[in-house]
Amino acid sequence: MNTPMHRLTLGDFELTAISDGIYHLDGGVFFGVVPKVMWERKVKADEKNLVPSGLNSVVVRTSKKTVLIETGLGNKLPERLVKNYGQPSELLTNLTAAGTSPEDIDIVINTHLHCESETRLSQLSLTPNITCRKGSGSMLASNTSAMPSATSATTTIR
Repeated sequence: MNTPMHRLTLGDFELTAISDGIYHLDGGVFFGVVPKVMWERKVKADEKNLVPSGLNSVVVRTSKKTVLIETGLGNKLPERLVKNYGQPSELLTNLTAAGTSPEDIDIVINTHLHCESETRLSQLSLTPNITCRKGSGSMLASNTSAMPSATSATTTIR
């Protein structure tokens, strides 16, 4: 499902919002200590108490570099997570629709890492010379063997 791309030019930067689709998460986990009667005014949970969550990334183009901020879910989630929550994995399709190929990307920034971010990084690792940056306080899944070093703030994938 291709979604509309939103573009904004800010000085010398072109920013494009790219969707990886909608992921369904447990409402209690998503909203934490906020009571359901409060958050359900804004978003309705389904029969399994799952709420839709948009998976959005931003492509920043400068005159010298193309940066991808956030990498979406990827397509390597464990089967039990796919069964429970789905796996839209639309980022690469929507990147292409927006005129960006994985080979165009010079830098990948993930503000945090969970299994969903890591699975996409393993797909992007097929692209030579991408520099990956992660935010501090990252939570890493146990199956990170295909991932860049979790201890390094900057990793060049070759």
